[in-house]
Amino acid sequence: MKATLSFDLPEEATEHRNAVRGGDYLCAIEEIVMELRNRAKHGKPEATGAAELAAIRGMITEVLDDRGIDPNA
Repeated sequence: MKATLSFDLPEEATEHRNAVRGGDYLCAIEEIVMELRNRAKHGKPEATGAAELAAIRGMITEVLDDRGIDPNA
């Protein structure tokens, strides 16, 4: 069985990039989920909710950067 995706470039460049990089996105999400699990289970909680959210946001940005994913692109 084969599947073929086709895109009208450059109009559908974003859709094309998302399809090609889907595996990278999945790996990044899995890594983020595991990091959140580890923080909840083994880490010490931040003093405030805002500080914890900032820490989580920083971790997500780092994971995406490590994989060359720009969520704003």
